[in-house]
Amino acid sequence: KTPPRFKPPIHVLNNPKISGGWVDYAIDLEYDGDAHIELKYRSHQVGVKNIKLSLRLYVSFYGFLPKPPFFHGLSVYLCETPKLDLKWGGLLEFLDMHFIEDIVHKAMSDSIGKMMLLPNRMVVPVATPTECNILDIKRPKPRGILQIRVLEAEGLVGNEYDLSSMFTGEMSTDPFVQIKIGAESFKTNTLWNTCNPKWDKDGKDATNTSNTHFFFVDIPDKQLVHIHVYDDGCLQKLKQIAHVDGAESDEIARKTGLSVSQLLGR
Repeated sequence: KTPPRFKPPIHVLNNPKISGGWVDYAIDLEYDGDAHIELKYRSHQVGVKNIKLSLRLYVSFYGFLPKPPFFHGLSVYLCETPKLDLKWGGLLEFLDMHFIEDIVHKAMSDSIGKMMLLPNRMVVPVATPTECNILDIKRPKPRGILQIRVLEAEGLVGNEYDLSSMFTGEMSTDPFVQIKIGAESFKTNTLWNTCNPKWDKDGKDATNTSNTHFFFVDIPDKQLVHIHVYDDGCLQKLKQIAHVDGAESDEIARKTGLSVSQLLGR
């Protein structure tokens, strides 16, 4: 019964090049309310009691007409995945629900990402098809293309023993790197039994798996780069079956919240 609310103020973005549009707005949207999602099986009951959701929504108006409606159309999009927090009820209230929350977050991210997480956009055409090209609004020319090549990591924390280190007492790990910018994601191959992994400098390994990826960049000041190093163990195998990305439980290292502009030193 609690409706989503806009968190004032609505920001009019001063940089006219943020989208290549006529004018751009940033709107903060929040939802915090009780949920009544229940699943019953015989005498057992599980469900969600509370949902918290927050996101920053961007709205860009394109084109300019000297008569109403005064613009060709608008696009609605996100630079980052919304923040979601669930409070579980029933049997799940007292359990560690990270794995199930990962599945929920994955489903939400995929659903929203396909619709409106950059480089994807929701488009509302206003002018007639003869007055505008909807593709110019839905897929405007990106500001650039960012090439990222994963080369190495040093000093990762080991979390398991292997046969070669069993007698020395040194712990090892099986790392791979995942990088996300908006709706685009890239994952390297796994390097086994090493805390100092080095991927091929030429961009491919012996299995012909690339460690290089190209990301479309629309708003370098707003789009964030998320770099995670995960251990490829039994938990990862379960997540692959469930089509879930890595989570904190099998994370070795991270670097998140870095904008593309900061990554490039601008």
